Amino acid sequence: RFPSALVLGLDGKFYGTTAVTIFRISASGVLETLHTFSGIPDGTNALTGLIQGSDCNFYGTTLGGGPTPNSAGTVFRITPGGVYTVLYSFSSAAGAPLLNGTIPRVGLVQASDGKLYGSTTRGGVYGWGTIFEVDLAGNFRVVYNLNNLDKAGGGPATTLIQASDGNLWGTGGQDPFATLYAISTAGTLLQSTLFTCAQSDTSEVTDLLIQATD
Repeated sequence: RFPSALVLGLDGKFYGTTAVTIFRISASGVLETLHTFSGIPDGTNALTGLIQGSDCNFYGTTLGGGPTPNSAGTVFRITPGGVYTVLYSFSSAAGAPLLNGTIPRVGLVQASDGKLYGSTTRGGVYGWGTIFEVDLAGNFRVVYNLNNLDKAGGGPATTLIQASDGNLWGTGGQDPFATLYAISTAGTLLQSTLFTCAQSDTSEVTDLLIQATD
């Protein structure tokens, strides 16, 4: 249930996720299940879909699960042949693990530096989530702690994009703190714009950003 949007692989087939599987389907409708999630140790609820990385493997996130009972989502890799690897596991354990963020509710983007960038819904220094970086070897870094203090928002609603300026653009938060923001890959907040609406509870941004030709 709950299939994600599809990504067209370099092999001409489509790849996607459901709540509990990763699948491949041909244009003629031949479906293959590449991986079935079990919660522990591999994660669960892979609702954000996949991207195909520069190494031709596919990458994604799960909202929950991971190697331990305290795991709260993962970043994973799966090869076109179905070999599955957890690159990084988020944790709900108090202290340092929680500061890395929990529950990556949106998908990943591979930036021009070859690294994967994404965001978490909660955790971090302020409890509003983090923007994180994971390289293809699984090395993890918190890029930015989201918060409402500087109007960078929290609880990211959409997948990041890397714009032509090289920076990461995204949206987060809910009324009255729904924002559009730009953050460098080094972790500097460059811009934040607060969305305002005439009616309450109507200013959460829920769809993807695109960059136009201008």
